[in-house]
Amino acid sequence: MAIDYAWWNDINGEKQNFWSGDDATAHTCQCGLDGNCIRADLKCNCDANVAVSLSDNGEIALKEILPVTQLNFGKTSYTGGSHTLGKLQCAGKSSADLPLPTSCLDLWRIGHVLKGLHPVRKGKKVQLVYCDFSLGQDVEETQIGYVDVKTEPIAFYAQSTKNLTAATADTLIGYDVMKLMDGTAMDYEIGLFTAPKPGTYVFGFSGVDLAGGVDMVINIYKNDELKLTKELIGSGGPVGGSANHGTAAIPFVLHLEEGDTIRVFIADVSGTLYSDPSRPMTHFTGFLLEEDIFP
Repeated sequence: MAIDYAWWNDINGEKQNFWSGDDATAHTCQCGLDGNCIRADLKCNCDANVAVSLSDNGEIALKEILPVTQLNFGKTSYTGGSHTLGKLQCAGKSSADLPLPTSCLDLWRIGHVLKGLHPVRKGKKVQLVYCDFSLGQDVEETQIGYVDVKTEPIAFYAQSTKNLTAATADTLIGYDVMKLMDGTAMDYEIGLFTAPKPGTYVFGFSGVDLAGGVDMVINIYKNDELKLTKELIGSGGPVGGSANHGTAAIPFVLHLEEGDTIRVFIADVSGTLYSDPSRPMTHFTGFLLEEDIFP
């Protein structure tokens, strides 16, 4: 029975003793495939067992069991030897329509071998995962969390420093001061927000009515659909007889598609938003919380 003085372990830890080609059942080196070994009856030069320095080379082409995970030498009376294990070589072209990776296994399939943190697609978001590729296709994946990825910053803060009285029902509220504008989504003069990206948005509106005036209701529309309605909360007149300003604070979170619009209206005729250049009372803010990166 032949003795293996050298062998290697494949990706599954199995012992292999072929050194070239793609036939795992045939012990051979490149000279055995080429038919030019030092002895015609052998498939590797080093099997000749002669007292001269010999060498073998080869290229393992059975990719299903690569990479080599361990080289082994032993059971020999010789006191020295040397070896070189070349790097894993890949050939071919990836598909032009290769989908974005959704897991560590997908990353392994396209050539990633270094364990660590990697971003992958999860639904419409980007998720960070820790991948351990040391076990080959039995890659271990640990989910870390979602990545806050935005293709552009979207945020605004608009103020109105003027009184605004509704001449008709559902009078659109405009603004005359922009405290913050990241992007171009907010047309503040006409009070129109248009979502440039799909995702989850956070908004906030606050204002006060004219003391002693008509009770006022605020309507918020997404596109042409009424989404929120809010009565300004008024308090009774204090000692002395004058009425207090009613106040409203309306935070809201909505999922918007690209092109969706948000507008804020005074619902009732003659309702008045009170403000002052030195003390702005009407505020409208918004920002993109989470973008849908993938369709």
